[in-house]
Amino acid sequence: MSQDRALLLTVAIYLLTTLVWVRNGGNWTWGRQSILGGAALLVATADRYFHFSQGAADIMRWLALEYGWYETRRWLQTAVALLIVSGIVAVGLVHLRSTRNKHSIMRVSARTICLLTLLSFCCVRALSNHYIDAWLAGTVVGLRVNWIIEWLLLGLVIFYSYRPAQHAS
Repeated sequence: MSQDRALLLTVAIYLLTTLVWVRNGGNWTWGRQSILGGAALLVATADRYFHFSQGAADIMRWLALEYGWYETRRWLQTAVALLIVSGIVAVGLVHLRSTRNKHSIMRVSARTICLLTLLSFCCVRALSNHYIDAWLAGTVVGLRVNWIIEWLLLGLVIFYSYRPAQHAS
């Protein structure tokens, strides 16, 4: 599949995911979660199409070169990636705890976890670490690993948006 076709397909899936998210399982309720999630998905769609995160990475790379910390930036990229992954793990643990404990105060829906995982994946991809980039550029069955992960996460958001929510977030 060509890069242009994959980009257009990805943007279309993002827009479909946004519609399904806002639709909220057919309820069309305009709660805080629906509005914030829809806005986050629209921002991610715009970023995917217009490559805003690539521009930000280029600016950070230029700043690192200009101010002499380009060679030592790897620790910062690694720390940010670990922070993002740790945040997703923490949210997942809160969700696990809230599903086991019916009296839990903090509740996070599965669709919110999938959305946060998708957004975290976008952030890790935007870090532009050479190791991450090399791994994501690999291909499986003729498709880039980056596309496969992103499409699967978007599919999970759609799937859990159609399921009736067991918990309000």
